[in-house]
Amino acid sequence: DERAGNEEAIADYEQFEGLSSREFELLDPRLQKGFRGYLEARGIGQSFMRSMIEETLQQKDRKCLNFLREVRQWFKLKE
Repeated sequence: DERAGNEEAIADYEQFEGLSSREFELLDPRLQKGFRGYLEARGIGQSFMRSMIEETLQQKDRKCLNFLREVRQWFKLKE
């Protein structure tokens, strides 16, 4: 499960998902509306953000796994 070990990133995403973070809510309502419109006009909706975050988490896991394989190979060469 790609969610295991990524709870912090998922929590950050879930906070962002509705653009409902405390910091965002402190912005002028016109700026909030304009920013939402800016993202939507460029096809950046909640489903896109979810896909990007999931891909990022998977990429992070792949990089970590590749690094561990390289370390294992390095130790095999030293034996």
